[in-house]
Amino acid sequence: MRFNKKVALVTGSSRGIGLAIAKRLAAEGCAVVLTGRNELEGRAAAAAIAEENGIGNDNVLFVAGDLKLDCHIRSVLGQIGDRFGKLDVLVNNAGPTTFITEHDKAIEDIEVSSWNTILNGAATLTLMVSKHSVPLLRAAGGGAIVNISTAVASRGIANKPAHSASKAAVEALTRSLAVELAGDGIRSNAVSLGFIVSGPRQAAVAADPIQGAAIRAMQLLRIGTSDDVAAAVAFLASQEAAFITGVVLPVDGGVACRMPIPAVPASRLATH
Repeated sequence: MRFNKKVALVTGSSRGIGLAIAKRLAAEGCAVVLTGRNELEGRAAAAAIAEENGIGNDNVLFVAGDLKLDCHIRSVLGQIGDRFGKLDVLVNNAGPTTFITEHDKAIEDIEVSSWNTILNGAATLTLMVSKHSVPLLRAAGGGAIVNISTAVASRGIANKPAHSASKAAVEALTRSLAVELAGDGIRSNAVSLGFIVSGPRQAAVAADPIQGAAIRAMQLLRIGTSDDVAAAVAFLASQEAAFITGVVLPVDGGVACRMPIPAVPASRLATH
């Protein structure tokens, strides 16, 4: 198994993409630490992971709390240190969980409070969890940080200046950490997500005319799943990616590689 005797912290992992990542790492032999604000949901997720993989509760830990508070970040890392003494993999997944929020505003309408809420919930949170994780990553003799970004970090979108800026900041931080921590054997990468929808909602999303158009813009002509993200994260966290650091890997079905113009008709193509 790729992660035998490894320890991973996956923030924001009681549901959705974070839970899929935690499940994937556990299935490959990793002890996993989950975080979330809903204690009942988180404990149920941890119990399900333990049962699915036939592992003891000692290898699955859930810690409840709001990681936007520094005291809760310290608590999570303190418990990891007490139980495992090290950290091999950090996945910074916690942050805004919906693409459309009340903070989406035109540039002339956005308030500083909305800007700060989004930046703190993505870029600042990623920074602070990474900061407090470094000693435990060093204790492991090196490790991997994988941050979660989205395509809006590099592709302009109207009425979402804070969201775009926050994810661009996460990607810049990813590169900065890669340079700063390379000497400690700590790699830092990110995945840039496109249109990702959990399994139960896929059919409804595909039937929606607006969201269906978004699907047709993807080269692979399908919605991405949480498992697609988990597979990419597991790769970047593994020794198979030992010579990869400071990169942002698109997990977007090909959206980033397509020019936003119509294809040239075959009749217009040169034949000589």
